[in-house]
Amino acid sequence: MGSTPWGLLLARQLKTLDVPVVVADTSWQRLSGARDGEVPCFHGEILAEATEERLDFAQFKMLAAVTDNEAYNALVCNEFAPEMGRDAVYQLGDAAGDDPRALPAALRGRALFASGHGVEEVHARVASGWTLGSMRFEHAQDLATLQGRVPDSGDPLLLLRANRSVRFFTHASKPTPEAGDTVVAFAPAAALERASWTIAPGSLAEEAAAPAFSHDRTDPWPSPATS
Repeated sequence: MGSTPWGLLLARQLKTLDVPVVVADTSWQRLSGARDGEVPCFHGEILAEATEERLDFAQFKMLAAVTDNEAYNALVCNEFAPEMGRDAVYQLGDAAGDDPRALPAALRGRALFASGHGVEEVHARVASGWTLGSMRFEHAQDLATLQGRVPDSGDPLLLLRANRSVRFFTHASKPTPEAGDTVVAFAPAAALERASWTIAPGSLAEEAAAPAFSHDRTDPWPSPATS
């Protein structure tokens, strides 16, 4: 959920790895990047009751809420956690800390990245040239070795098992790569290329960047028809 610059990077990377993905957003304009990259998308509010008639939620095994509004991301995760499972809903940002204004961890999705990068931090890094890259490992890797393979203080994001299942790296889950697994990491694009990581076509940071529109923007075009 969220056709943000970073959300588009994730969607394009998953598509390249042949992992089925749908990008949802309330803004038709923000979905232009997904449409241009031929990534399946849904235009609408996924929390609306009428959406169940247009989108089959049973097809999804996990959800990543990556809009630029962390409170809305938490709301989406909390709504779908009972149906999909608390371990299958993810969002940017970490509930850790002593901020009395922060939402309780029980109302949030699992924090993407072990370090719990927030929305602003992730988007700032995309703007400065960070992107996602993938690498297939022929031999099992321990976590220390894996982290050493991610360049320039980057972070592993997810692991695609040889059986096509996906595991995200979070503060609570750090899956260990086995032989034949593919790891996706978030790091500076130039550093990923130097370290022989594969960057998905069309997923460079400058290509994924899109104009920022607020979540509640009124779109001038009607919602596209869905099958």
